[in-house]
Amino acid sequence: MGVFRKIWRLIFRRSDKITYLGRAGLIFEMDGAQYFVDSEMLSGDFDIAILWDNIYPYGNKEIKLSQKEREVILRELLKELKYEGVKADVHPFFYDNQ
Repeated sequence: MGVFRKIWRLIFRRSDKITYLGRAGLIFEMDGAQYFVDSEMLSGDFDIAILWDNIYPYGNKEIKLSQKEREVILRELLKELKYEGVKADVHPFFYDNQ
């Protein structure tokens, strides 16, 4: 990672693992793989809502991830969002996002 990019990330607290796709959806990179995470930007108590049942490998919606795989992805995604200062809510509230 270049020096300028490191400084930019420190100043603006942006994760290089998350790519926002507008108002709905994001791509999360973890361990060399990319995942599409269905989400919606919010205003109010939370900044973003994550749709628990709609996490799958980016570009291949046909592959169904197990609950354990989604938990691991979600846990890491929530850490990155917290790093960015983004308050996330998970729907349905199936996962303990504390």
